[in-house]
This record gives sequence, C-alpha cells and structure tokens, in this order.
Amino acid sequence: MLVNVKIIKGEEISVNVSENATVAELKEEISNFLSHPVSQIKVLKPSGGVLPASSLVTDIYSHPTPLKVILGVDTDHISIKTKLLNSSSEHSLSFPSNTLLTTFKEKVSYMHGIDKSVLSFLHNGLALTKDNLTLKVLNIRNGATIMLKQKKPAKDLSLNICAANGLHFQLSLSAATTLSELRKIISSKLQTNVDNIHIRKSEISLTDDNKNLRDYEIEDGHNIHVFLDNDYPNGTVSATTSSEVLTDINIRAKSPNDLEHPFFTEMDNILTKHIPDERERVRVMEHFCQHTTAYVNSLNLEDIEEMTPDRNLTN
Repeated sequence: MLVNVKIIKGEEISVNVSENATVAELKEEISNFLSHPVSQIKVLKPSGGVLPASSLVTDIYSHPTPLKVILGVDTDHISIKTKLLNSSSEHSLSFPSNTLLTTFKEKVSYMHGIDKSVLSFLHNGLALTKDNLTLKVLNIRNGATIMLKQKKPAKDLSLNICAANGLHFQLSLSAATTLSELRKIISSKLQTNVDNIHIRKSEISLTDDNKNLRDYEIEDGHNIHVFLDNDYPNGTVSATTSSEVLTDINIRAKSPNDLEHPFFTEMDNILTKHIPDERERVRVMEHFCQHTTAYVNSLNLEDIEEMTPDRNLTN
C-alpha cells in the first residue's frame, strides 16, 4: 500500500507499507527513505496529537490525503537541502553527520532520479570530490544546501577512417578508446586480422596499443589512415605523401625547400577538405602535376612573354 506523507516544513513523499502496517512500521519506512532516525519521527493524527506506534495505518490514512509527519532534531543528524541547477527538482533529507560523501551522493542521486556519475555536487560553490570523507569532516552543517550540476555527456569523436584500398568510412568513438580497441573495430569493418592493421595520423605511426585517442591528440573530424600488411611489398608500410609525389614525377626545384612552397601547401590543404582519403588525394596531385608539367613543356617564348608583360625576354 502506498502512503503519502507530508513532512512539516518539508516535502511530500510516498512510502510503501503492507496493508496491515502499524505506525511503527510506517516510521521505519520513512526513516529508511529519509535517512532520519526513527526516534525523531512523529506521525500526527488528522485531528492533532501524535499517533501511537501500535495504531494501524489503515485506521487513520485516507488516500490521497497525506499523513503529516514531524522530523525531530537529532544532534547526530543534519538536515540538508539539495537542489538541481536549472531545474525545479529539490529535496530535503536528513543524514547522520558521519555519513560518507559517497553514501550521501548515492542517496541524493536516487532521490533526484539521476545517475550520480553525471552529477557534480557543490557546497558553497566548491565541488565535493573526497568521497571517503564524512559530511562532518567536509564541514557540511545542519541546514546546508548542496547544489547539483548535471555534467554534459562526453562528446564522441567523429573520425574519418581512410583505408589504403580506397575504402573510407566514419566512426563515432569516445576519446577514451584505446588504439587496441580502434584496431579491433577497424579489423571488423575491413574483415581482416587485427595484426595486419597499421594506423597513422598524418605522418605519424600510432603503435602504442595502450594509449587512447586523447593521448594521441586525435580530435573530432580528424582523418585516420589505415594500411594493411599486404598493401605494400614485403609487408612494409610507408605512406606516400603529396610532396613525395612531386619528387617522384621529377618536378624538382633548385633546392629541396622549394617543394614546401605555399602554393603546394595550399593546394594540399584544399584537396584535404574535399578528399579525406590520402591515397586518392595523392593520385589527384600526381595527375595535376603531370598535366602541369606537360603544359609547361608546351609553352613557347611568346606564351611566356604574355605571362610576363613587364619583361622583354627577346632582348
């Protein structure tokens, strides 16, 4: 049987008792619910006065009108009000002063219907984090107000997975995902043995399976490049970059540093926005360079003069 109880100068709660429960048993349930000592709980008659402990609840309770209850003051107990920020959720509870903070958090989170792992507990603006200390040691006194702040759920990282075989897909993963877990997920997607998989971020090989995405400074939207042992001769893994392509097709400058000209950097940046797959981007760059080389080789002196009108190259 569900009994509504109104705490004088407090909230209204509902407790469950048997059909033939006595007031003493009702007080036990209220005590368990509020963490308040039974000896300090008094159930009032509708007409006034305190109900005897032996009275039957059914004799004096008429649903849904709540029974009025007074909570006495116990020097070993403290009354605490908890409020959820940006919400109307509010509760007043009583706890023994030697209650551990972790026990307090469990009770309060249950009352508010929120998992304690997503709640921050604030007392006088400071976060309560020392779960192994008591309320008394933490200087939480009778009448204190504890503010509850709901934590924002950790945002998953959306990663672009670019495989050497041209396949690319997206994964949504926690920043706490380890490299080992990432390799297992990718091996499942590519239907290959996890030991065949090698992972790179930019030009850096990721090799420590115990490190997570956060350790590797992998952020939302990053490209992750995947290479398989059989993608390369003798199982050697070496990613070809856009700058290497420029060298391979003999577009050479007077010095190696000229290959880092802002033009090539900017072009690679533009391609990256539209072509997340590294190898596909390399092919596009190679195609561009080949055509550019052919075009430059086809120029005659008049063509060059038109591009440099301020110079007279025939003199």
